[in-house]
Amino acid sequence: GNSQEDKGHKKFRGSKTDINDVLNSVVSIVAAAVTIVVVAIPEGLPLAVTLTLAYSMKRMMADNAMVRKLSACETMGSATVICTDKTGTLTLNQMRVTKFCLGIENFTEIFSNAMAPKVLELFHQG
Repeated sequence: GNSQEDKGHKKFRGSKTDINDVLNSVVSIVAAAVTIVVVAIPEGLPLAVTLTLAYSMKRMMADNAMVRKLSACETMGSATVICTDKTGTLTLNQMRVTKFCLGIENFTEIFSNAMAPKVLELFHQG
């Protein structure tokens, strides 16, 4: 934390500095240093990628997003529909469509035989 004296000069009080401000400042300094290393030495690119991924994972964990594989986040960015169970978790990787809409009509699994086989094949392919 910065505070001002009677004359208006800023003075530093370490005990009033928030830990998040310190961590964000350190991350910014490290990011600038890594950028300089990558520009100066191309072999520093793997280090930069690793640090960037670690920082991104830390930020997502702060938002209560559990991330095991960061590459999955890129895939999820292009998702248009996410199917979850009642707890909000994706558990089995085996989902079954019980009802879907095509235009203005609603279809259930029982009436799926009323659709053309080619349309059903397209739905199965995703």
